[in-house]
Amino acid sequence: MMASRGTKTAPEGAFADPRHPDLGWRHYGEADISDSTDWTALRVTHAIPETGIELTAESYILETGLERLNGIDFRKGCYVGQEIVARMKHKTELKKGLAQVRITGTATTGEDITSNGK
Repeated sequence: MMASRGTKTAPEGAFADPRHPDLGWRHYGEADISDSTDWTALRVTHAIPETGIELTAESYILETGLERLNGIDFRKGCYVGQEIVARMKHKTELKKGLAQVRITGTATTGEDITSNGK
């Protein structure tokens, strides 16, 4: 669960969200969740991928920006897919990734958005 980051110090039992300073604090357990923050708008503003929308089984984690969000550590531990991620990081140039776009009109989640055939 997340709480607003209205103060500089974390509330009791909370810690700063490691993905981005504007995402506030993380707190697990019982807490007051009466918060009017539009978390979806905040997430989109900072290109934070959401599971099932931007993060899918077909996603490459470097393309979704997880390194920028402190979701990958190249100095510790082993994890499934580590070799592929390391090769992508050190031997190739990423050509795809999350990007913010401005559209006129409406688009539904998962709908392809194209411009000039791309």
